[in-house]
Amino acid sequence: MSIRKINICLLFFFLIIQHIVFAQERVTMQECQQWAIEQSSANSQIKDLEHLHKIKHQLIKSYIPEVNFNASVGYQSHTFPSIQSTAGSTFLDFDNPVNRDHYLLSLDLTQKVWDGGMAKSKQKYEDITSGIALQNIHIKTYEFKEEIGKMFLMVLYLEENNKVIASSMLTLKEDLKKLEALYENGIILESNVFILEAEIMRIEQEKERIELQLLSLRSALSEFTKKDLSNAEFVFIETLSADTSLHSIRPEFTLFKLQRDVLDCQKNILFGQTMPKIHVFASGGYGRPTYNLMNNNFDFMYIVGAKLHVPITSWGATKNGKDYLEIQKNLVRSQENDYEQGLKVRMMEKLSEMKNLENLIDRDETLIRKRQIIVDVCKKQLEQGVITASDYIKELNALNEVVLNKQLHKIQLEQAKMNYNSLKGIL
Repeated sequence: MSIRKINICLLFFFLIIQHIVFAQERVTMQECQQWAIEQSSANSQIKDLEHLHKIKHQLIKSYIPEVNFNASVGYQSHTFPSIQSTAGSTFLDFDNPVNRDHYLLSLDLTQKVWDGGMAKSKQKYEDITSGIALQNIHIKTYEFKEEIGKMFLMVLYLEENNKVIASSMLTLKEDLKKLEALYENGIILESNVFILEAEIMRIEQEKERIELQLLSLRSALSEFTKKDLSNAEFVFIETLSADTSLHSIRPEFTLFKLQRDVLDCQKNILFGQTMPKIHVFASGGYGRPTYNLMNNNFDFMYIVGAKLHVPITSWGATKNGKDYLEIQKNLVRSQENDYEQGLKVRMMEKLSEMKNLENLIDRDETLIRKRQIIVDVCKKQLEQGVITASDYIKELNALNEVVLNKQLHKIQLEQAKMNYNSLKGIL
């Protein structure tokens, strides 16, 4: 390969690398929020909850037969006389009692037939409590998304500030060149040049302050998302007009419902405690003595049976417990009503805020057009020596203020829409 071809390949390679390094990634607010949530502890918490839920499911399987292996050795101080049989007659032999040491190897089985619905109620209780924990994570996720959205919109606003300041600085530097020429020709006073230079220095300081804020916000967002957003292009995508209905599907409503359900489930558990319980059992083993306590020989033995358990004394306590849970349920219902009412008030406030901001943006556009005309006139008057540089800067700053106000109002409108959607539960 010739040297010329090598140089061309190297040049092409460096151009590609330069494009990759300096290319700006376009990032929307929704993408930034999604990345931040993916890197947050919410995902790991949800996985842990699912794993914990499976473990609890295994623990509550009470209808699985219980099988135990037992082995025991013992010695007793007193014992029964043994039974002896001779010439067709049976008698108690007090001189040769049953051995005082005893041995037993056994396998015991217990099977529940009916537990009063306790197992089903406990299983449902664990399902609901897992759902409550999950909803609490969703609520925190909503709050986290709002915080990320606010930071993203603040970056957009500061970048718009930077653009306005950069444009203003460019205009002032061009005007400074003209004023310097006019001063040299004796048309204007030197103080006008100094005033313009001082204004440029002030704007440069303001630009540095904004860039430091931007660096801080981008660093924070990079930390939350685990992506390098220091040079990313933050894209403003205006949210469509919000649904003005006051219906909300916030995760808090699901949480309130689950809290009521868990109280109902606890009532069922209390009721199940008063219900009869039935189980069957079987036990078989080898040892000495057997179930025939007067038998002095090792032998096999077994027993099977069924057991009925009817609690009686717990009925009064169960009634008090149900009354307590019903009061708790009424409290949860009251909290839900208060939350829903407060939510509707906040949603109406956000709708009013959005309408006011839309009106302000329309007025800002009208003001910008008028202020631009005033600045153009003042610029010509300054060049003619009719007004001072201070008068011109005053009008230029007034124009910049209106432009920034418009950008601020647009960002505030977007944030109001985001907050409204969050209140509706569709963020």
